Amino acid sequence: MVVRKIETGMRNKLIEFSELWGSKVWKLDKRPITGNYHGKADYYIQLDGGNEIWLGTGFDGAKKGILYRLDDLKYFYRHKDENEEMLRGWIGDKAELFGIDLNKSGSKSENWTVVSVRINGEIFRYKDYGMHYLLVGHYWEDDPVVETVKKCFLAWIEVHKIGE
Repeated sequence: MVVRKIETGMRNKLIEFSELWGSKVWKLDKRPITGNYHGKADYYIQLDGGNEIWLGTGFDGAKKGILYRLDDLKYFYRHKDENEEMLRGWIGDKAELFGIDLNKSGSKSENWTVVSVRINGEIFRYKDYGMHYLLVGHYWEDDPVVETVKKCFLAWIEVHKIGE
């Protein structure tokens, strides 16, 4: 179900989000929920390439959600260089950081960042909630969760290095 009337402030935030994402087309989608939340609806922003980002439950939740997601996206771009430098420090000589970017391959989630590394000439893409929240500014450097994110990422690299 497509939402037809959107207040100007929210519409402007949706447009800003889609432009930062690099999407020329966006649509706010409303989907009824069944089960415990029967009678309510989830809202998503649909973008080019089949990407959908969940904004929230209920229209008020979606209004808060677009502000939250927009802040995440702005943080991601503002801190992209320093995050890449941090990841290079983590990786050392185990692999080559190919880059961090938005996952624009038809993702349907709120976890929309991806880290690409080159191991033995092959490029692998790492997508993880912990890493996502780190890259969009939900964890600070001294947060103990960051060490867990780092360990998981480095373990993932080691798994992909098997067979060298």
